[in-house]
Amino acid sequence: MAKKKQKMVIIKLSESKYNQLLQAINKLDDVLDRINEMNEMFLSDVSRLNDVRYTMTDILDLHWNNEARRYEQKTSQSD
Repeated sequence: MAKKKQKMVIIKLSESKYNQLLQAINKLDDVLDRINEMNEMFLSDVSRLNDVRYTMTDILDLHWNNEARRYEQKTSQSD
């Protein structure tokens, strides 16, 4: 059976935005390692996770859809 081609999305980032995203992913990795190793979460970890979420949604230009309860790509209607 032939594979169905999936629609591709190209994300262009400035070097500074790329570096912000890289730092956010490293923060996420650090927090998840701590949670996995200790089976414990500190309040500072929750704050760091919120920072990562904000950074990633800002860089990817996403908005929160209250009805669907998820982040979505911005459209001209949601700006």
